[in-house]
Amino acid sequence: MPITTTSAIEQPPLQVLKVQKTRSLSGASELTYHLGCDPNDNLYIRLWANSSGGLHSKHWFSLARILERLILNDEKPITSATLRSVCPGSMNNGGFILAALRQEGLVKPIAGAEHGMNRVEPTAYLAEVQALIAAGTAIAIPPLANRRTLPVAKRAGVTAPVSPPLKRGSRR
Repeated sequence: MPITTTSAIEQPPLQVLKVQKTRSLSGASELTYHLGCDPNDNLYIRLWANSSGGLHSKHWFSLARILERLILNDEKPITSATLRSVCPGSMNNGGFILAALRQEGLVKPIAGAEHGMNRVEPTAYLAEVQALIAAGTAIAIPPLANRRTLPVAKRAGVTAPVSPPLKRGSRR
């Protein structure tokens, strides 16, 4: 299957198999991501939430295309740029998905290197995920609150506490 930039898919909701949290590669935020499958047991991953301000797409990305991209890049360290073609949209997608892949055990940091990951053989991981599918795992995900549609008074309850307004002439 050739790698294209259309690995973000628009389709009916997928069956969510796992909801996980992990630190971003920089360690500056906590990411929430989902692993899901379609009716044909094809696997997908999506970013769901970020505790910090880094934007990301909430599209489902094909795990098969991501793993294929890692194999094609096997001679070089894997970085967020490696995944840009298979995780289009926000420039943060590649790095955030790479953090999720690290959490899932599909990549591991290169010993002694500041940046870059190595691919890990996915056979055991894929067997674990197939067991979730066989068990009928289906996690219901409530929709995220759209802060823009909430009255201003309720927005603070959706996110972290809001700082008090600045007094005229003061600085934070």
